[in-house]
Amino acid sequence: MGTILTSSELPVVVTMSSLVLGEAISWPQWIGVIIILYGIVNSNIRFRSYRSAKSYM
Repeated sequence: MGTILTSSELPVVVTMSSLVLGEAISWPQWIGVIIILYGIVNSNIRFRSYRSAKSYM
């Protein structure tokens, strides 16, 4: 759980700085946010499928 929170810190900071502070965020920064979020989702899906496959054994 701590790893997920740590990994999602940067995307939240970039999004909030854009929304709250009105800072300009470049396309490479948005692409980086998307890559980080994809990595979080991908690892959670893989972990859940591993855990559910293991419970059937």
